[in-house]
Amino acid sequence: IPLDGSVMAESALRVVEEMAEKMCGQGMKVNLIHVAPENRVATTDEPSQVFLDHVEDPAWCKVEEKAELYFQQAGEYLKKSANKLESAGVTVSYTVRAGKPEEEIAGLVTETGAATVVMACHARTGLGRYIMGSTTDRILRSVDASVLLLRPDKPLPAGLE
Repeated sequence: IPLDGSVMAESALRVVEEMAEKMCGQGMKVNLIHVAPENRVATTDEPSQVFLDHVEDPAWCKVEEKAELYFQQAGEYLKKSANKLESAGVTVSYTVRAGKPEEEIAGLVTETGAATVVMACHARTGLGRYIMGSTTDRILRSVDASVLLLRPDKPLPAGLE
């Protein structure tokens, strides 16, 4: 499960937690990963409270003398994120890396032999997808595993509620 500190990304935790509860944990192993991007600040449009409770300054991933502290705090964020999964009987490991998210996630999948990547995606289309690119697309093309994509809740148009 890739976690970037956003509420949206953390929705994958709830899905995996529900799966674990239904399967009574049954030997599930989950790897959490947070990737601090190389060339930009690791921030999110909608940071979760868990992320904000642990990571004092997301800009630190770019500053060499503060990078170690950022990695430590991001590790605490992942550790806290793992708690509910562990209470559902899941074995959880976590890692913080720096680099291109799609490459680091694909590397972890290969290293661990993961069967599935569970992640939330922005579900951008059209020009926004073209301009912003899609980490999700790059992950889909680079991992040798199933990928379960979770789309953010979209409000229904007026009159269709």
